[in-house]
Amino acid sequence: LHVKKHLPIGAGLGGGTSNAAAWLRLLQHIYNLSLPPAFLSLCSQHIGSDFPSCFSSIPHTVSGTGHIISPLSPQISRNLASMGLLIASPKKNLSTKHVFKIFDRLSLTPQNQPSIPPIPQTKKKLLSWLHSQCRNDLTFAATRMAPIVQILLKQMQQIPLARVVRMSGSGSSCFALFDKPVDASKAIPLLLKDPFIKRHVLLTSCRILTLPPTPQTPKSNARSQNL
Repeated sequence: LHVKKHLPIGAGLGGGTSNAAAWLRLLQHIYNLSLPPAFLSLCSQHIGSDFPSCFSSIPHTVSGTGHIISPLSPQISRNLASMGLLIASPKKNLSTKHVFKIFDRLSLTPQNQPSIPPIPQTKKKLLSWLHSQCRNDLTFAATRMAPIVQILLKQMQQIPLARVVRMSGSGSSCFALFDKPVDASKAIPLLLKDPFIKRHVLLTSCRILTLPPTPQTPKSNARSQNL
């Protein structure tokens, strides 16, 4: 199998897990497989805790170690799809394993939140909820390994119209949410005015996928026949 990667490695974007999940979706499509939940749970243990959400490839709430996922309502998904997303990836890879080691060594503890508060259905309230209720407990540990993450977060928080700014996963990428995709696109030249950001950070704007991608069966050739 040959994978052409677009996501940076060690960026906290789930690139490796999503690559594995995409190939499994393709094989499921080609061979018309029905995969039981137990198999997906096994994949989580051996590939990554984020495998179920990557395999589903639509927005979810996630609990447990990542193996329990619950799809969001259609209204919330539509609101997410209408937002703009800016992803900033420093040219500094972070190992998830090492970030967690620092987290443990610093005796950090996740802030307890017994259950996920009700998620608002309207776009304005949803953005406000994401800003006030959602956090990333690994941010401090990641900034100890890569101070550029903290620098980047501060820069992104100063972007006009940025509604939510957080680190992604275990880093080093950070993201900002906007009301509209055009606002995310306009933020890129603003960040690039900083020579440090221009030299050390990859920037891209995109939208949130709220429908799973449809696998495209490869054309019959030696490579696809060996899948």
